[in-house]
Amino acid sequence: MTRNIAFGNFLGKASIPMLTLHSSLNIIFTHYVRRYNSAFLTSSAVFLSELFKFLLCFGILAVQHQSKIFDHLEIHFRPSQLGKLIIPAALFTLQNNLFYMANTNLDSITYQITYQFKIVTTAFFSYVILAKHFSKTQVFSLAVLLFGIVLIQIEDSAADLFSGKAKDNQLIGFGQVIVASISSGFTNVYLEKIYKSSDDTLLIKNLQLSLLSIPISIGNILIQDGATVSQRGLFYAYDVPVLTLVLFNALGGLIISLVLKHHDNITKIFSTSVSIILTFVLSVYLFDKRVNEYFMFGLIHVFVSIYLYYF
Repeated sequence: MTRNIAFGNFLGKASIPMLTLHSSLNIIFTHYVRRYNSAFLTSSAVFLSELFKFLLCFGILAVQHQSKIFDHLEIHFRPSQLGKLIIPAALFTLQNNLFYMANTNLDSITYQITYQFKIVTTAFFSYVILAKHFSKTQVFSLAVLLFGIVLIQIEDSAADLFSGKAKDNQLIGFGQVIVASISSGFTNVYLEKIYKSSDDTLLIKNLQLSLLSIPISIGNILIQDGATVSQRGLFYAYDVPVLTLVLFNALGGLIISLVLKHHDNITKIFSTSVSIILTFVLSVYLFDKRVNEYFMFGLIHVFVSIYLYYF
């Protein structure tokens, strides 16, 4: 028992650098996969990711409890317990699709800037749901962080905008990303509360969440891509890189749950912000990306915001 607690504490401490590294590699790998294979259905990828996460959690629990696995699960899969997770499961599916559609309807610079609205919504729901207190300095640090991230991303986004890649339906896309940001802030804070107030293990909570997300994802496939699936099949254009990306996303969901259990959503925001910087640095070596004054100025803002918030 003591060994399990010590291992859990180790994973909690390691979850922040794990999330930072995972977020960076995920951005780069997604860029690579979508660049060379854009034909696969993202709705099926979301479904498959949840299925992999479910099977992984179930497999670990089966090894731990062996022949008593179903007796153990029966205790944790009562309607009263699952009911608490229906809302976040549905909202996760909603926001993933809204972000994808918004990226289609908005030009890059508008999408990147409005996407950072999730920083504001996460802080707001942390205050409302968790009664988290923010000092004036911490509120200011979040504003500095928001500005710094926008600066880091604005160079490439502006290039897309001025090169004539602006999308139609700007107002619709703006509404989609705002609704998705509100949903993201609420869902993550709500899950943080559940993770920290429940005696269930993270494996159980992830298993419950995936069990609810899988049928919702199937419904989304039928609504969004039903005609395409009937013609080409659910896994059309899948290959090894796509399957690897799906598995990687499933792993990311588990890492995020560790962060929410042992830390909080604000720490998660700072972690993913640092991952954007790491992604930029890796892109310099992998894609010959050039460092510019926007990046350096934004980098300073991010590190200043971290110092102001935590020190």
